[in-house]
Amino acid sequence: MNLQEMTEARVKAIHDAREYLERAEKENREMNAEETESYDRAMKEADSLKNRIEKRQAHEIAESTLTQSAGRKVVVDDIATRQAKAEGEYRKAFDSYVRKSNGPNRE
Repeated sequence: MNLQEMTEARVKAIHDAREYLERAEKENREMNAEETESYDRAMKEADSLKNRIEKRQAHEIAESTLTQSAGRKVVVDDIATRQAKAEGEYRKAFDSYVRKSNGPNRE
C-alpha cells in the first residue's frame, strides 16, 4: 500500500468512526455494544495507518537526506579535486617561471 492509499484508508476509517458517533448522538443515546466495537475497530485501524504513514514519510525524508548529502559530497569532492589540480598547475607554472628567469628582477 502506498502513501496515498494509506492516507485514503485512514480518512475512510475516521469517517466510519464518526458515523457511529453521530448516529448515536442523533438518536440522543450512547453507542450500543456493536457500534462501540465497530467504532473502536475503525479508530484502531486509523491509528495503525497513522503510524505506518509517519514511518513511511520519515523513511522517505531520511532517504532524500542521504541523496542530498551524497550529492553535496560529490560536489565537495569535485571542488577539492579541481582545487588540487589548479594548485598543482600553479606550482608547476611558478616553478617554471622561477627556473627560466632565475628569479624576479635578475638579468
